[in-house]
Amino acid sequence: MDAESFWLISIEESYLTVSLVSLESQRYSVRAIGQEVSWDGSSSESLITAIDNSLSSSSSIANLDESQEPNLAAFVLSPFWVGSDGKIIDSYLKLVEAACRRLVLQPMGFIANDEAIVESANNEEGLPANFVLLQINPGSFNLSLAYAGKIKKRYRQDFSEQFQPSLLESALVQLSPDFALPPSIIVFGHFTEDQIQSIKDFPWIGKRDHEIFLQLPEIKSYSPQDLVNIYSKIIVHQANPKLVPGPPVAPKSSPSPLEEVDSQSLGFSSDDLAASSSLAPSPPVETPRTKFKWPSLNLPSLPRFPLPRFRPKFPTTILGVLPLTILIPFFFSSADLILYLSPYEFAKTTPVTLDSNASEIDLTKGIIPVTKKDFTVTVSDSIQTTGRATVGEKAKGEIVIYNKQDKTVNLPAKTIILDSSSNKYELIGSVAVPPSTYNLEQGIINLGQVKAAASAVDIGPEFNISKETKLSFKDFGDNLLVRAIQNFSGGTRRQVNVVSKEDKANLEQKISQELKKSISLKGDQEISNLGGVIKETLQTKINHLEFNREVSEETDELQATANASLSVFVLKPSAKSDLVEKLFAGDPVFSQSIIEDNNFSLSFKIDNLDSLRAKGVLTVQGKALPNIDIAKLQRSLAGRSKSTAVDIIKKSSDRVYDFRLETNFKFLGNINPMPFRANRISIKLLNEPL
Repeated sequence: MDAESFWLISIEESYLTVSLVSLESQRYSVRAIGQEVSWDGSSSESLITAIDNSLSSSSSIANLDESQEPNLAAFVLSPFWVGSDGKIIDSYLKLVEAACRRLVLQPMGFIANDEAIVESANNEEGLPANFVLLQINPGSFNLSLAYAGKIKKRYRQDFSEQFQPSLLESALVQLSPDFALPPSIIVFGHFTEDQIQSIKDFPWIGKRDHEIFLQLPEIKSYSPQDLVNIYSKIIVHQANPKLVPGPPVAPKSSPSPLEEVDSQSLGFSSDDLAASSSLAPSPPVETPRTKFKWPSLNLPSLPRFPLPRFRPKFPTTILGVLPLTILIPFFFSSADLILYLSPYEFAKTTPVTLDSNASEIDLTKGIIPVTKKDFTVTVSDSIQTTGRATVGEKAKGEIVIYNKQDKTVNLPAKTIILDSSSNKYELIGSVAVPPSTYNLEQGIINLGQVKAAASAVDIGPEFNISKETKLSFKDFGDNLLVRAIQNFSGGTRRQVNVVSKEDKANLEQKISQELKKSISLKGDQEISNLGGVIKETLQTKINHLEFNREVSEETDELQATANASLSVFVLKPSAKSDLVEKLFAGDPVFSQSIIEDNNFSLSFKIDNLDSLRAKGVLTVQGKALPNIDIAKLQRSLAGRSKSTAVDIIKKSSDRVYDFRLETNFKFLGNINPMPFRANRISIKLLNEPL
């Protein structure tokens, strides 16, 4: 097979890009990069459509005719698609295999994206590479530690809002808990310049608990164009180490062609992949540092219907060529076939225990591992107080107490004193009034006296009295005399707003309602958006309610703050497909169906729920179309008359209840057979009627 060009298909978990690599002027270069296309991440049909769309845009950019398009395809995959044995994980292998079958692509081999970047760095620098690779994807990021020219560790983490350097820091600690990392970070994928700058500005060194880097790391980033150039160079180098991809290149007398690879080098079954006979498997040749497989096989190319090349010499040859133009519809015809199928229906109910401590599904014990997600909701609110109270200050002053008796009089605190208006005052502290003394020779009596502090019993301005006001003790008659030796002042009275019991109860009710709304909003906006969330396991708990004032305290406004904790169980990303597969593993119809997670639903009825587990019943329901071998059906229809094609379609599956078949060149009517090229027949499966 002529390997002057091939498709470079870079597949990530939610998006992909197809580029065209061609041999031009004795060297390989990237001729066109197709548009980036998103895909489901688990749907075979979604992957096929995405590859086809990106491939078409790449072909359009390169201005290729369909006859010029290569059928060789090299794959660059997410490292998490590759198992520890160096092979593509089975579930992802099926996706790639289905795409190659449907799009009639001959797989050349594969390599993980991080290994390609490390290999490129090794070749470029001439020394083993040492750095951290950061791939930022929508909703997640991947880390790969390159040390001594090899990938030593990998780590993947999801995030719900936006990528932050703090998330990267936590992940790097997981990547290297016991040693410092090489001070270099290479970023690629879906990132912004602001994110790159935030990584550069982050305080990477000077940490108390763990030194991730011993010095500030160098931050580099690769654009999509950079990545395609890296991937193409590594793939071409693996194909032929003597051929140096890209400029500059030493002149060569003839190009070194790429070798085509048997489908089994990717673990594919070769049946039906090529329209020719199946190919015998051949073990791949391992390169020293990468997983890209390039078996040394010289295999036949995929069959193509030969197209005549017309070189008319007008006008002498036009009459000879004209009859051949009637064959054009047969070479360029296309057909669209829609099969309407009755789907198989599946349903099963089983008792289960959702366990946040479990790691694997065990349906014999009914155990399903889940992840517990915790959230916090805080609300604050206030109301105007409605309580009324009379408040004020008590008048205070100093008095002198005179004792007429010849013995000491002890007065306890709060002894009542009266003024002429019977307003009551009281001693602030206890007082001992000394006795009177007499000088009979001189006829002088010295009254015992002592100074004391007193205050009004109640609030109000009426207790403010002037200096020299005479007072009396309520219970000591005329034996004790009292005189104010300074003005009594400070007595006030006013009406104010205070917190009532009703205010506190009303605000507590209002806060409770706001908290319920916030919890509901949190559930609708954030929790519901979690993939695999089990809403039936949502638990809420009000942790704390705090008021800024107590009952009877003076204030115009009462404020309160409350917070609640929420928790919910979430199924792990692969749990749904694993559950469906294990529940219906014994059903023979299930193995003959096209199983897509989106067509199955899980519902839980929870009977017992605590912080770590939930017990109840799981019901799984779903539909699936029969697994019709589309590639085989395409080949069986190729070149057939319409009547024969209809018979073949009706016999293709007992689940076909209707179909629609349309071909181009309708003006030729029934003489136009089905396209001779199988890949010109488009087949779509639907479970809805016309």
